[in-house]
Amino acid sequence: MFKLSQKYIDFCRDMNCNADFLEGTTASGKTTIGAGVKFMLRVSASKKKLHIIAGRTTGVVEKNIINQDNGILDIHRNAKYYGNGDKDYKFPHIKFEGKIILVMGYDNSDNWKNALGGQYGCVFIDEVNTANIEFVREISTRNDYMMFTLNPDSPDLEVYTEFINRARPREKYKADVPNEIIGAIVEANRTRKDHIADMILAYKPKIVGIYRLTMKTDSDNFRQSSIQGIMKRIKAKGVLKDSFTDLMGKARYISFSNENPRMPLVLSNKGYGIAIAATDTVLCCNIPAYGSYIYTENMDYTDYYFVKGNNEAVIEEYSRISK
Repeated sequence: MFKLSQKYIDFCRDMNCNADFLEGTTASGKTTIGAGVKFMLRVSASKKKLHIIAGRTTGVVEKNIINQDNGILDIHRNAKYYGNGDKDYKFPHIKFEGKIILVMGYDNSDNWKNALGGQYGCVFIDEVNTANIEFVREISTRNDYMMFTLNPDSPDLEVYTEFINRARPREKYKADVPNEIIGAIVEANRTRKDHIADMILAYKPKIVGIYRLTMKTDSDNFRQSSIQGIMKRIKAKGVLKDSFTDLMGKARYISFSNENPRMPLVLSNKGYGIAIAATDTVLCCNIPAYGSYIYTENMDYTDYYFVKGNNEAVIEEYSRISK
């Protein structure tokens, strides 16, 4: 077979991250180790049945990933490839340990749009720097784990600004990455938040609603620090100084961690208000089917202020106690 470097061994053993990006020159081993070893380990460990391998075309995937020496079929003798599909799956696919790995090309949008209709366990995209960015965006929301390989390319490509630049080197090998690259990643994140805030402010809004969105259950693609950074930029312009939203029949996150300038306040139409002295994220649910409740994350107990009076009186008292 082949001998792995210690860096590749550490890479393959790390099963905790939800995304891996391998950037390197041709023949650096990123496809062999990435697709043939690490990706297949993640597929084996996944609880989901369906997975995806994507390349420029299905022919390229067959040649460079599946059928080559030290390819998937060479490394995993229990894997079987159905290039023309079968009675159960019309797309080309690999059957492996009871799992199905769909094989597709990102060159034809009609093909991949027909395939992407659900949630997948693991996704591998080869040469993502040449991929259709709409395909990358769509597939990135439909998996538990994804791996991209790419050759060094222009840092102005959207795949860098939206995905690659958000990655961080593994702690053990952090010293191997020039500080200029780390600095560029941090600066890119700062620029991104500035740009989003500027786009919002260009509409000259009087009130801005902040909603917490995730792609799937237990997703890690929501970052409190990112949304808080945008909120701080907008608040600096006075837009978020006093903001209200109607919670009738809704569930909303009304506070994000302890970086909020004030504790959140819930006003009732029955003549009282509730201020939540929480140090973490707060959810308010007012959907009849689920019941009305206030939930705080990562807290064993929470203090509340119950304030009696009409809305004006409640807000006045809230302003006093929340200073």
